[in-house]
Amino acid sequence: MVLHTQASYPIGHTITGKYWLDLHEDDLHWNLSEMGWAKAAWSNLFGPWVMGAAMFMQDARGKFNPIETLEMLHKYPISTLCAPPTAYRMLVLDEPMAYMKANPPKALRHCVGAGEPLNPEVIEQVRSLSYASQHDEYFPGMSSIAVPIHATKLGLAALAITAPSTRYDEAAALEALRAGAGEVAQILGS
Repeated sequence: MVLHTQASYPIGHTITGKYWLDLHEDDLHWNLSEMGWAKAAWSNLFGPWVMGAAMFMQDARGKFNPIETLEMLHKYPISTLCAPPTAYRMLVLDEPMAYMKANPPKALRHCVGAGEPLNPEVIEQVRSLSYASQHDEYFPGMSSIAVPIHATKLGLAALAITAPSTRYDEAAALEALRAGAGEVAQILGS
């Protein structure tokens, strides 16, 4: 256990805002997480707050509507988006893709997803249609940002350092991506 104070927790999320969400003072950030999730605190409050970014909030009720989400991205200058992988998978279905082609996002430049692995094909589709960088993060237990998965190198989901305190062996990390089901791979250094 780590003891946190009213100051240490938000200060710690400078890493979230700066290196993961890539927030700046002129950004309008939208996080689709429900307010009861820890991810909401990281991406709705602490990350944007410490970076001076504004938050976009929508009172959406009921099940996720990809067209409504794309309408918001087209209508408002939302520059960064954090959504669960399931939302991204729904955004690249035929009807939402056609909508996005006809009504591109107004200002979107950076997208992140977290909670479960997102297949590289979906990442590439979102990137090609929205012109935004798309990054995926998955850690069992949703610990903290350690080694996010980025879809860049060799057509694979490749790893990159986003937090300055992260230490890992890049060659081992890339090899870990090739590990088969049930295989254990070591990526963190000492």
